[in-house]
Amino acid sequence: MDPSLPARRLNLEQTAGFETAFRSFAQDCVRQAGCPLGGRGTTPAQAGERLKEFFDRLDAEPLPPVTPAAAGSPSPWPPPA
Repeated sequence: MDPSLPARRLNLEQTAGFETAFRSFAQDCVRQAGCPLGGRGTTPAQAGERLKEFFDRLDAEPLPPVTPAAAGSPSPWPPPA
């Protein structure tokens, strides 16, 4: 990315890159039996809709925060004094 470009142009180029990456991921994912976005028989566009539905549900009801200790991992930080 060219840092001399205006912010709007950079944002548009970055968005296009994310879209290309997701399309490639979705095309590969839907070929797999265990794809969490639909699996075999699902189109990449349907996989994108399923991901959007998932994010919409998260917006409506966010997951609670999980600390490393709650997840069963030791904390990388010392306890507060």
